[in-house]
Amino acid sequence: MAYTVHDPEAFFAAIVARLISSTGKPIGLAEAPADTTYPYAVVYPLRDESSEGSLEDPTEMVVWAWQVTCVSDGPGGAQVMQRLARIALNGHIPVVAGVGTTPIEMPDGSGILPDNAARPTLFYSTDRFQCFTSV
Repeated sequence: MAYTVHDPEAFFAAIVARLISSTGKPIGLAEAPADTTYPYAVVYPLRDESSEGSLEDPTEMVVWAWQVTCVSDGPGGAQVMQRLARIALNGHIPVVAGVGTTPIEMPDGSGILPDNAARPTLFYSTDRFQCFTSV
């Protein structure tokens, strides 16, 4: 029995590319971007939410989940980046070769929180997004 193995690299490259092209801001994948001009965002892949499929291939469909952490040196900048990321992703259908995807949804949004240990103080939001994919 063969199981489908989805390619997270191609999927998350499409998410990062969408954020860069839609926001015009620096975006990193699992780490801060090389250009940390505020505001910027980081995409953090999370664990797969679930998988489903036929008896022959129970991993045919996967729910990818990720967090977009928006960072700025003021609460207003973090909110601007959060809004831009939400506009870019909510309802967007990622294009990944050989993979069918559903529109992106945001099951969990966040407020803006300060990191008072950072100097200067930085402000963050941490929205969580997800998308169904299948081959």
